[in-house]
Formats: sequence, C-alpha cells, structure tokens
Amino acid sequence: VAEGESFVAGDSLAVIETDKATMDFEAQDDGVVGKIIVEAGAGEVTVGVPIMVTVEEEEDVAAFKDFVAGSAPDTSATEASVAPVEEVKAPEPVVAAAAPVAAAAPAAPTPVAAKTSCC
Repeated sequence: VAEGESFVAGDSLAVIETDKATMDFEAQDDGVVGKIIVEAGAGEVTVGVPIMVTVEEEEDVAAFKDFVAGSAPDTSATEASVAPVEEVKAPEPVVAAAAPVAAAAPAAPTPVAAKTSCC
C-alpha cells in the first residue's frame, strides 16, 4: 500500500517478519494510509514503534504530510484540554499462611454379602 491509498477490512497492510514467523498485518476496518513512517525493508523495528498512520477519510491524509513519529501533536486548534491522569498504584497483595491440613483416615472396607446359587 502507498500513502493516500484506500484499503478495506481484510486487506494486507504490511508483512511482519520475526525470527519465528512471517505474517500479514490485516486491516480491521476500512480506511486510507495517511503516512508511512517505516519504509518496507527498513530492517528491524522495535516492538511498539509506529510504522504507519491510517485515517478514515482521504481528505485527512494531508494533515499527516509532515508527521514524524514521537512528535507532539499540534493541540492549538483543539477546544478541550485534557487533564493529566494520576497513576494509581494497586495495594500490595497480602498472603496469609495456610494452616496445615490433617490427612483424612482411610475409610474402612464395606463388607459385601456372599452370593449363593440355587438349583
């Protein structure tokens, strides 16, 4: 796929190669490639690094012409500001020592009535 090119759900957007497998990265929804950040054959890419930007509408592609991964977005045109989120730490788990469990005594065998045959 190339920048500005449309795709539909199920189209292969990239081929991901690892030391164990090669697999297609398929689009989950319809869209347009807004910007390719990592060119095909660029070598190893660290997990979590963006490789492309996709947009829903073709007219949104121009907004990403000069986009560089890791750069802060221009928020001057936004109406709402987002407050920073406080990190909440989960309390440390408390593990109580389990009391030893006594082994149950084996059950006594149940006598079985003897069968007798007749005639």
